Amino acid sequence: MVSFQNGVLKDSFLTAAYHNAQLIGGVAYIATTMSAPGVITRTGPLRRLIFGEFTGRDSARVEAFHTACVAGGINAEVSTDIRREIWEKFVF
Repeated sequence: MVSFQNGVLKDSFLTAAYHNAQLIGGVAYIATTMSAPGVITRTGPLRRLIFGEFTGRDSARVEAFHTACVAGGINAEVSTDIRREIWEKFVF
């Protein structure tokens, strides 16, 4: 499971419900705006996914997900420090 939700606490909530071995960290960058209550509109070409194991190690599941993203035309990157990526998005 990969959560691309915003926030630095999202994964702590997930680890309370799921085993760490079932989770991969993720960050999504997508240019959007709230155009109306409950309506999110994409406003630009920015779309980027960053994900990786919380251990920082390579894994077959992360590589398989990366391969699928790239094959689908998604700008995706594998991170060896996903916790840092999550915090960097929060700070910026």
